[in-house]
Amino acid sequence: MQVKRTDWKRHSPLLDRLKAIYAKMDQQYAEAAAHYGFHCSGCVDNCCLTRFYHHTFLEYFYVSKGYETLDPENQAAVAQRASEVCAKTAEADEKGEKVRLMCPLNACGLCLLYDYRPMICRLHGISHELHRPGQGIIHSPGCEAFTEQSEGKGYFKFDRTPFYLEMAGLERELKQTVGIMQKLKMTIAQMLLADDSHETRPHGQSRGTSVTCPIRASAYRGESDMSGFLRHVARGEGTPAAVPLRSGKTGIKTRIRRP
Repeated sequence: MQVKRTDWKRHSPLLDRLKAIYAKMDQQYAEAAAHYGFHCSGCVDNCCLTRFYHHTFLEYFYVSKGYETLDPENQAAVAQRASEVCAKTAEADEKGEKVRLMCPLNACGLCLLYDYRPMICRLHGISHELHRPGQGIIHSPGCEAFTEQSEGKGYFKFDRTPFYLEMAGLERELKQTVGIMQKLKMTIAQMLLADDSHETRPHGQSRGTSVTCPIRASAYRGESDMSGFLRHVARGEGTPAAVPLRSGKTGIKTRIRRP
């Protein structure tokens, strides 16, 4: 089936519900940050340099909606940076080298689509917990800046479980409504370069002259957690057990302008 970047216009009610979920995320994150006295100002290990993967069409459509709010000049600049990031990432992956590249939405240290940023961009940094059957409560540490700033502070329960479940349930509803069967695993740069008219296809298949950015498993555990929730909610199994990191390719094409 055809999936277009502009399809977000047809799913505004679902995106409004996503916005409400994001608002709850932001509120709890702000409460946790206030408790620990945590802030990102002046952080050397900028998380915008991290290659995060995102797993929902909801996030893809919401970023696309935000992109359309930019003026033509900013859109062109963002698209150019996204193309460069994908090209440099592909080159580094082919050589087996690690690379940290600034998110194409970052301009002078600020996110151009802050209100439309994906889930991981909202939750990253602060230590959190997840509830999984058979494993009890899984605690994950925050970033290095958080560890330094939170030293000596009492524990604040920052539970991601309700957010993951709501996101997975809403994604399932979107896929059933649209008829999407494929999975999604894309970086922000790939989302921004996705064709305005393309097909979602099984992993690994491509068509035409488009270049697909190579996608490998991220070292960031939270993304594997989210993809696990998506799989198990889709199967009607509720909260999932642990799922190992795996690599794969998305069916969405991205056009890369080689520098």
